[in-house]
Amino acid sequence: MKIFCRKNRKYIIDGIVIAAVTLFTLFYLIKGGYFTAEKLSVINFYDFLIVSVYCFLALALLSFVDFLVYRTFTRNMPYYKCLFNTVSGNLGSGVTPYKTGHFPLMIYYQINSGVPYSDTAAGLIKCQIIYSFTSVAVYTVVVIILAAKGLFVTMNGVSVPLWAVISLGLLFHLGVVLLIVVLAFIKPLQGKALSFTANIINKFKKDFDKDKFIADKSEKLGVYRREISLIAGGFYKFIPAFILYAVFMIMSSSSAYLSYLLASRSQFDFDSMLIFYILVLASAYVTNFVPIPGGVGSSELIFTLIFASVIPDELMGAVLILWRVGSFYLLMVIDLILFVISHFIRQKKNKENLADN
Repeated sequence: MKIFCRKNRKYIIDGIVIAAVTLFTLFYLIKGGYFTAEKLSVINFYDFLIVSVYCFLALALLSFVDFLVYRTFTRNMPYYKCLFNTVSGNLGSGVTPYKTGHFPLMIYYQINSGVPYSDTAAGLIKCQIIYSFTSVAVYTVVVIILAAKGLFVTMNGVSVPLWAVISLGLLFHLGVVLLIVVLAFIKPLQGKALSFTANIINKFKKDFDKDKFIADKSEKLGVYRREISLIAGGFYKFIPAFILYAVFMIMSSSSAYLSYLLASRSQFDFDSMLIFYILVLASAYVTNFVPIPGGVGSSELIFTLIFASVIPDELMGAVLILWRVGSFYLLMVIDLILFVISHFIRQKKNKENLADN
């Protein structure tokens, strides 16, 4: 009963925070004159549809990347399962305040789809390795391009070089990769790091099992060590996945620029696309520190602050509405529908298997 009450209290507090942030954001945007009928008249239903389809195609591409990774070691994940798996993960990350919120639903989907847990764990970790190493490579290339072009944005009268902004993302992903590699392959350091982390958690969390924590993390790092070695040993098999994930990275962070093109009826410009790409990443850095599911309310507010230097005031509201509704709210509806469909497909197959047995 106490656990149930604590969970309910947490949900209530989360709901209050989301409502408060959303109302504050709406008040700020309405008072700022962003949401007037005249300013929003530049967009129509088909614009929302275009953005949503574009974002869903990005998810479909990510599903194909996962399919290429899974098929290197199992035939239990055909493309349609990879698509439902990606949709489940995207739904999970959208309804939870945590960046790792996609993992529970992805594991739930795969296990209930008949995928052995060993394949599920190996596949998820293999994909994360591909994502992390590709992110480092893409960010490095983008930093070089931006430094060569000398592009910058002006915020509150201060000129900020874009290569410096993306360098934060590069350092983060590089740090994550190095940390995983070092801890996975240097066991003495791994033991000290896990013991140190367990001691810190133990001071703040009651009923914390240090031994179980260290054992679980050691096992996971062991899987990372094995999968990194396998990928390195057969690198050529993963080249298509690396390349396509780089394309996905560009697609997933360019929906704001697509929204701007639709609202302004402007023509494509590579430099402008790069600026939008970097600013979307910058807004994601900030939003990730705000523990609100899907960044509801906070993403909209941060967007107006970060993009104020590149989007005219008369277009800001239209671009914001088109981007958030098309790339998040409508996409969440699509994800939920597909998640429910996948659930009924699994139930039907389970009943058929039960009848056969």
